[in-house]
Amino acid sequence: ASVAGRGIYLLSFSPESDVERVITFAATRNKRSFVALLPDNAYGSVVEARFQETVAEKRGRVVALERYSAEKPQLAEQIKRVAAALRGAESLRRKRKSGSP
Repeated sequence: ASVAGRGIYLLSFSPESDVERVITFAATRNKRSFVALLPDNAYGSVVEARFQETVAEKRGRVVALERYSAEKPQLAEQIKRVAAALRGAESLRRKRKSGSP
């Protein structure tokens, strides 16, 4: 977003606006508890910050938040922890890395 300006346009949505839109939509459906599984990189840090802020703004609670790297064994353990936390959550926020299917 910092490179956008006069004559320079972004052809995407910011991660912050994506997070805000998803959490706001869930809150309008009376969902108040959330779980997130985010990549352990700069993108994940931006998403995590806005996720935490938006959940708080909507008077929700974060039941679990896990960061993952590309290491498959580590990812399996984090997915297990998130799956266990889903019993206490109404919404799951999972964001794939850009370019991932």
